[in-house]
Amino acid sequence: MKPARHKARQTFSPDVRFVRVVLASSVGLYVVFICMSLSFFVMTGPQILPFVLLITGLFYCTVLHQVFRYGASCRKVELANPAPSGALLRADAPFVTVLIPSYKEDQRVILATTLSAALLRYRNKRIVVLVDDPADSHAAQATSFGAVGDVTQLLEIPRAMTYGALHDHALTRKRLMRTYAALGDWLGNLAGQLKAARDPAFAHVDDFLIDRIIEPLRNDMQAEARRISLALRLNLADERSLLAGMFAGEITTFHRKSYVNLSAAANKAMNLNAYIGLLGGNFVITKTQHGQRLDPASADSTPDLAIPATDYVMTLDADSLVMPDYLLTMVAALEQDRTAAIAQSPYLAFPGSTAPLERIAGATTDIQYLLHQGASYFKAAYWVGANAVIRYRALCDIRQIRFENGESVQVFVQDKTVIEDTGSTIDMLHHGWHVHNHFAPLAYSATPADFGALAIQRKRWATGGLILFVDLLRAYGTKRAPLAALPELVLRAHYLIAPLIGNTAIFLLMIWSAEANQSLLWLPFFMLPYFVLYAYDLQRLGYRRRDLFGICALNLMLLPINLAGILATLRQIVTGHKGSFVRTPKTVARNAVPLYSLLFNLAVPGLMLWYVSDGLAQQDYAAIVFPVLNISLYCYGIYRFMGIAELLQRLTGPPLCDPVPYPNLSHSHKREKM
Repeated sequence: MKPARHKARQTFSPDVRFVRVVLASSVGLYVVFICMSLSFFVMTGPQILPFVLLITGLFYCTVLHQVFRYGASCRKVELANPAPSGALLRADAPFVTVLIPSYKEDQRVILATTLSAALLRYRNKRIVVLVDDPADSHAAQATSFGAVGDVTQLLEIPRAMTYGALHDHALTRKRLMRTYAALGDWLGNLAGQLKAARDPAFAHVDDFLIDRIIEPLRNDMQAEARRISLALRLNLADERSLLAGMFAGEITTFHRKSYVNLSAAANKAMNLNAYIGLLGGNFVITKTQHGQRLDPASADSTPDLAIPATDYVMTLDADSLVMPDYLLTMVAALEQDRTAAIAQSPYLAFPGSTAPLERIAGATTDIQYLLHQGASYFKAAYWVGANAVIRYRALCDIRQIRFENGESVQVFVQDKTVIEDTGSTIDMLHHGWHVHNHFAPLAYSATPADFGALAIQRKRWATGGLILFVDLLRAYGTKRAPLAALPELVLRAHYLIAPLIGNTAIFLLMIWSAEANQSLLWLPFFMLPYFVLYAYDLQRLGYRRRDLFGICALNLMLLPINLAGILATLRQIVTGHKGSFVRTPKTVARNAVPLYSLLFNLAVPGLMLWYVSDGLAQQDYAAIVFPVLNISLYCYGIYRFMGIAELLQRLTGPPLCDPVPYPNLSHSHKREKM
């Protein structure tokens, strides 16, 4: 009985109680609103119904936000994060292939991400940077291959240290202690080199790599040296396994566009699929008049390229960094739960940015982290593509074959829409798989610092949800107990259709504000619990409560971007033509703000200003409350997140500047042989 009482005390923790109060307040206010609307309906007739439907749409979005947030609170107090298993450092640990898809990335981006992957504590791993630069873009390829070569050269020294100790048959305590001490010194020197090569525009990202990954590893190496020197007894087999997990694994590259028989579809999903389809095979390179081919090698031929089989595939976006225990933790979770196809750590934004847009947009990303955790509590999580460890057998379950230019192509990660991770999650539901979210944050990803780049990212996020919603309905239609699965369906559907409902409701309410001025006065009371919870979470995540104003302003400025993504989805449904995959730029160069977004964000404040002047002329002061608020939010957003100078420049042409390259840490720019 004691454990049950302890669990009950945890369930009613202050955070859980607070979210329950917020959730109950939202539901209560909505019930009161519906009762008031019924009385208005009796008095005024059906003209109140559109407003009620729009408010109901907002209620759906906000209350589901609170439900997921409640799940995150419960998950926090009920879950203990297990320590990574030391068994995964042994020679018989599952094999993991780490795939880093890269397309025309800056050298510093590839270097940091590849180095982060190389420093993962895991023995049986292999890192492959999937360079997807165009075949005729020799400068971009040289940058990409050079960055990987730099990391390989940097790791030659620590790998030589560990190799020498591991193959010393007379390994002694003193040799182990000296090895760990030397590894600590090397990491200290590496931190010094990176500090000297910091890019001022990305200082907070470089500092994160140094302060949160390299320096803690250095401290760990020094602690291991002290532990060994003080230990009364050592198990040399365990010590060898622990040491073998440091700086282990081959680092190589692969360029699918070098081979004419591999898919050249312009998206990240097919870049991943091209390599996943080769895992466990031996291949020969054949030259033809159309270019090189990569064909299976016969049993009696010597392969030009041998790609090892794997148990798990880890995907890591080129703008993301993972903590050293990420791989140990995720593989342990998948080994414990054989029904989980994917284990991931929903990413947080890099802390410490001084750019107003990056900091506020990063705050919205961090709030999403909590919602992903709540989705896990309700068994309704989705794969978040920036980082994940995927069971290879689950990928094989969803494999499809299609033809491109007369060649058969294997598709594991679907590219039906530009949100390939979400679509693949729904495919896996058909086969009984689910997604596991690790609660402790172990992954961090870059947030765009200029509005043009953010527009590219957020439009992609808002595209494809309606198409996948139909797939989701099909997936749940095949379940044996559809009624029992209905709550999970409702929660999963929110992830796909909330952008449509929420953005449409906000836009129409703004346009309607001149006619529904009295009814709109209900909106602050109705939204108050949601905003209280949002401000509370911002403070707990390290932001300021007043940042809520900036988030509201940013959401209004992103309204045309989200609507454009929704319209692109509708166009795909009607025409069957999928939009192109546009990567989020990760350089210091300013990106042009879409003209339609600029015009929209100028036209709406202009309309609000007309509403204010009309309300003042008619002395209807209630009519100007929301237009004045919207004008304030738009003015703040344009000034803080876009800039008046860029606003004026965009009217004549996009402001561009050359990206700042990440300084070389070595002189190696040779492409590795495959």
